[in-house]
Amino acid sequence: MKLEVWDKDVSADDHPGTCSTTVTDGAHSMERFLGQRTLNCSYSETAALERREGQCTMASLSLSLGLLVLCTLALVQCGPYDDRVRVWGISATNLKGDLLSQPDPYVKVWCGPAFGGMSSILKNQANPNWPGEFNFLDIIDDSVLKLEVWDDNVGPDERLGTCTTTIYPGTHIETCHLKKGTVYYTYTYQKDHQQQNDD
Repeated sequence: MKLEVWDKDVSADDHPGTCSTTVTDGAHSMERFLGQRTLNCSYSETAALERREGQCTMASLSLSLGLLVLCTLALVQCGPYDDRVRVWGISATNLKGDLLSQPDPYVKVWCGPAFGGMSSILKNQANPNWPGEFNFLDIIDDSVLKLEVWDDNVGPDERLGTCTTTIYPGTHIETCHLKKGTVYYTYTYQKDHQQQNDD
């Protein structure tokens, strides 16, 4: 049995690691270290009396194991004491598109080397207010938070500007002046409780 853990990215997906084991009868649990992460999973296998019953059991086992792995990874990544950065309340004013129409803007967000994803595309909006938020875990001190504002076009998209700031603990409201407008956003940098006590 092999479990591959992947991180979905816009350019190329990252492959943090692979866990494999030989399936044997009985109930078992595994713990595998993937860099700074730990993957925990368990499985059970019971010998079937009939081949067809065995195939159904394995199909059910695969589904259950897949759900279990996803839930376990979510718990590992969302623990209450992880360093994390949350970015939300992203908006802009006076964005400029081409000469014939208002822009169709969207935002891409990074924290350090980690890409957090992109916002929804808002059609014909010079003063957009993007819903949702971006979350980053296991943050290194003095990481740079970067927001890129893009205009969605039929041809190549146009980058309207970039905002960067070095993060520090607490909640901060930022204003970023572009050549083609102004961007506003809020971020919170929450440090690990134990790490704060050690500092």
